[in-house]
Amino acid sequence: MLFKNLNNFSFSTLCLGLIGLDQATKYYFASISEAVVLNEGIAFSLAVPLAVTIWISLLVLSIIMYLLFTRKLETNMIWVLFLAGGVGNLMDRVRIGAVIDFIDLGWFPVFNLADIYITFSAIAIIYYYFFKLEKNGKQSS
Repeated sequence: MLFKNLNNFSFSTLCLGLIGLDQATKYYFASISEAVVLNEGIAFSLAVPLAVTIWISLLVLSIIMYLLFTRKLETNMIWVLFLAGGVGNLMDRVRIGAVIDFIDLGWFPVFNLADIYITFSAIAIIYYYFFKLEKNGKQSS
């Protein structure tokens, strides 16, 4: 399923559903717990000015959307996860100036569902596009 192409409706519905789930969990945990962390930085809380973070996020998401709409990328779960995670965190940054993180394992930086989406999609992108292309290149030789 991860690498299966989705039709536009399924792609959009799944993406919106994942964004909704991310936002709902952030809202829920922020309302019941003081343990949430407002992450003003980027990955692993690295300090980057908010405006730079928002512009980079918009640029990356716009490029991916363009590539999807022009059919230069396959419309599969890799990009659903990436877009849902990117949009979910971007919504927080625009709305409150930071990302709401609430999953604390104790030994790892605090994170949220959008971060999980982005991490899984990054792993899948590396696997699918690099190893698949390498494998296909070897077969054609």
